[in-house]
Amino acid sequence: MAATRRDALTHGAPHLCAPGCPRKGEARTDDQAREAYEHHREELQALLVRMLAGRKVYAARFRPRWWWLLAPEAEPYRTNPAAFEDPRDFTTSSVELEPWIAESIHRRQVEETGRLRFLARHGLLELWEEQLLLSRGGVAARAVAEELPKRVPR
Repeated sequence: MAATRRDALTHGAPHLCAPGCPRKGEARTDDQAREAYEHHREELQALLVRMLAGRKVYAARFRPRWWWLLAPEAEPYRTNPAAFEDPRDFTTSSVELEPWIAESIHRRQVEETGRLRFLARHGLLELWEEQLLLSRGGVAARAVAEELPKRVPR
Protein backbone atom coordinates (compact mmCIF):
# COMPACT_ATOMS: atom_id res chain seq x y z
CA MET A 1 0.00 0.00 0.00
CA ALA A 2 1.35 3.40 -0.97
CA ALA A 3 1.88 5.98 1.73
CA THR A 4 -0.15 9.18 1.44
CA ARG A 5 0.29 12.33 3.44
CA ARG A 6 -2.75 13.19 5.52
CA ASP A 7 -2.66 16.82 4.41
CA ALA A 8 -2.32 15.91 0.70
CA LEU A 9 -5.13 17.19 -1.51
CA THR A 10 -7.16 14.44 -3.08
CA HIS A 11 -9.41 15.10 -6.06
CA GLY A 12 -10.96 11.69 -6.52
CA ALA A 13 -9.56 8.70 -8.30
CA PRO A 14 -6.86 9.25 -10.93
CA HIS A 15 -7.93 9.09 -14.56
CA LEU A 16 -7.47 5.68 -16.13
CA CYS A 17 -7.49 5.76 -19.91
CA ALA A 18 -10.36 3.80 -21.46
CA PRO A 19 -12.15 3.74 -24.82
CA GLY A 20 -12.59 7.32 -25.98
CA CYS A 21 -9.10 8.35 -24.88
CA PRO A 22 -6.38 8.83 -27.52
CA ARG A 23 -5.10 5.51 -28.90
CA LYS A 24 -7.86 3.59 -27.04
CA GLY A 25 -10.51 3.52 -29.77
CA GLU A 26 -13.92 5.12 -29.98
CA ALA A 27 -15.88 5.68 -26.78
CA ARG A 28 -18.65 3.16 -26.22
CA THR A 29 -20.81 5.43 -24.07
CA ASP A 30 -21.46 9.14 -23.74
CA ASP A 31 -19.95 9.10 -20.24
CA GLN A 32 -16.70 7.62 -21.56
CA ALA A 33 -16.58 10.29 -24.26
CA ARG A 34 -17.14 13.10 -21.75
CA GLU A 35 -14.49 11.81 -19.36
CA ALA A 36 -11.97 11.33 -22.16
CA TYR A 37 -12.65 14.86 -23.44
CA GLU A 38 -12.29 16.28 -19.95
CA HIS A 39 -8.83 14.76 -19.51
CA HIS A 40 -7.50 14.82 -23.10
CA ARG A 41 -9.21 17.82 -24.71
CA GLU A 42 -6.22 19.29 -26.56
CA GLU A 43 -4.98 15.92 -27.79
CA LEU A 44 -8.42 14.84 -29.04
CA GLN A 45 -8.92 18.13 -30.86
CA ALA A 46 -5.48 17.78 -32.46
CA LEU A 47 -6.33 14.23 -33.55
CA LEU A 48 -9.52 15.46 -35.23
CA VAL A 49 -7.61 18.20 -37.06
CA ARG A 50 -5.01 15.65 -38.24
CA MET A 51 -7.74 13.25 -39.33
CA LEU A 52 -9.44 15.92 -41.42
CA ALA A 53 -6.12 17.12 -42.83
CA GLY A 54 -5.38 13.57 -43.98
CA ARG A 55 -8.41 13.74 -46.31
CA LYS A 56 -9.28 10.09 -45.84
CA VAL A 57 -12.61 8.71 -46.99
CA TYR A 58 -13.74 7.76 -43.47
CA ALA A 59 -13.14 11.31 -42.23
CA ALA A 60 -15.80 12.68 -44.56
CA ARG A 61 -18.59 10.82 -42.75
CA PHE A 62 -17.18 10.83 -39.25
CA ARG A 63 -16.90 13.15 -36.30
CA PRO A 64 -15.98 11.53 -32.99
CA ARG A 65 -18.57 10.96 -30.30
CA TRP A 66 -17.02 13.68 -28.07
CA TRP A 67 -17.45 16.21 -30.89
CA TRP A 68 -21.20 15.57 -31.12
CA LEU A 69 -21.56 15.69 -27.33
CA LEU A 70 -19.35 18.63 -26.40
CA ALA A 71 -18.24 20.79 -29.33
CA PRO A 72 -19.83 24.25 -29.37
CA GLU A 73 -20.29 23.95 -33.16
CA ALA A 74 -22.58 20.94 -32.63
CA GLU A 75 -24.90 22.73 -30.18
CA PRO A 76 -27.71 23.28 -32.74
CA TYR A 77 -27.66 19.56 -33.52
CA ARG A 78 -27.72 18.56 -29.84
CA THR A 79 -30.66 20.89 -29.25
CA ASN A 80 -32.86 19.31 -31.93
CA PRO A 81 -31.42 16.40 -33.93
CA ALA A 82 -34.84 15.64 -35.45
CA ALA A 83 -34.67 18.92 -37.39
CA PHE A 84 -31.89 17.45 -39.51
CA GLU A 85 -33.19 13.89 -39.86
CA ASP A 86 -35.35 12.93 -42.81
CA PRO A 87 -37.10 9.57 -42.31
CA ARG A 88 -36.56 8.78 -46.02
CA ASP A 89 -32.75 8.86 -45.69
CA PHE A 90 -31.95 5.17 -45.92
CA THR A 91 -31.05 2.70 -48.60
CA THR A 92 -33.21 -0.29 -49.39
CA SER A 93 -31.82 -3.78 -49.57
CA SER A 94 -32.78 -6.68 -51.78
CA VAL A 95 -31.99 -9.01 -48.90
CA GLU A 96 -34.99 -9.91 -46.77
CA LEU A 97 -34.28 -8.93 -43.16
CA GLU A 98 -36.18 -9.37 -39.95
CA PRO A 99 -38.33 -6.24 -39.47
CA TRP A 100 -36.59 -5.20 -36.23
CA ILE A 101 -33.16 -5.54 -37.88
CA ALA A 102 -34.21 -3.45 -40.88
CA GLU A 103 -35.72 -0.81 -38.56
CA SER A 104 -32.50 -0.61 -36.52
CA ILE A 105 -30.36 -0.25 -39.64
CA HIS A 106 -32.67 2.42 -41.07
CA ARG A 107 -32.71 4.37 -37.79
CA ARG A 108 -28.89 4.42 -37.64
CA GLN A 109 -28.62 5.44 -41.29
CA VAL A 110 -31.18 8.23 -40.82
CA GLU A 111 -29.21 9.48 -37.79
CA GLU A 112 -25.90 9.37 -39.70
CA THR A 113 -27.40 11.17 -42.69
CA GLY A 114 -29.01 13.72 -40.37
CA ARG A 115 -25.58 14.49 -38.98
CA LEU A 116 -24.25 14.96 -42.52
CA ARG A 117 -27.18 17.28 -43.23
CA PHE A 118 -26.29 19.30 -40.12
CA LEU A 119 -22.61 19.56 -41.11
CA ALA A 120 -23.51 20.62 -44.66
CA ARG A 121 -26.18 23.13 -43.58
CA HIS A 122 -23.87 24.81 -41.07
CA GLY A 123 -20.84 24.89 -43.36
CA LEU A 124 -18.80 22.54 -41.15
CA LEU A 125 -17.80 20.21 -43.97
CA GLU A 126 -14.46 20.91 -45.59
CA LEU A 127 -14.62 21.57 -49.35
CA TRP A 128 -12.93 18.24 -50.07
CA GLU A 129 -15.49 16.45 -47.86
CA GLU A 130 -18.37 17.98 -49.81
CA GLN A 131 -16.81 17.02 -53.14
CA LEU A 132 -16.05 13.49 -51.97
CA LEU A 133 -19.57 12.92 -50.64
CA LEU A 134 -21.18 14.31 -53.78
CA SER A 135 -18.97 12.23 -56.07
CA ARG A 136 -19.73 8.95 -54.29
CA GLY A 137 -23.49 9.19 -54.82
CA GLY A 138 -26.18 7.54 -52.75
CA VAL A 139 -28.26 8.82 -49.85
CA ALA A 140 -25.39 10.87 -48.38
CA ALA A 141 -24.78 12.68 -51.67
CA ARG A 142 -28.48 13.46 -52.05
CA ALA A 143 -28.68 14.78 -48.48
CA VAL A 144 -25.58 16.98 -48.88
CA ALA A 145 -26.78 18.30 -52.26
CA GLU A 146 -30.13 19.24 -50.69
CA GLU A 147 -28.47 21.05 -47.78
CA LEU A 148 -25.81 23.06 -49.60
CA PRO A 149 -28.29 25.69 -50.89
CA LYS A 150 -29.62 26.06 -47.31
CA ARG A 151 -26.14 26.69 -45.90
CA VAL A 152 -26.01 29.04 -42.94
CA PRO A 153 -23.08 31.51 -43.25
CA ARG A 154 -20.44 31.06 -40.54
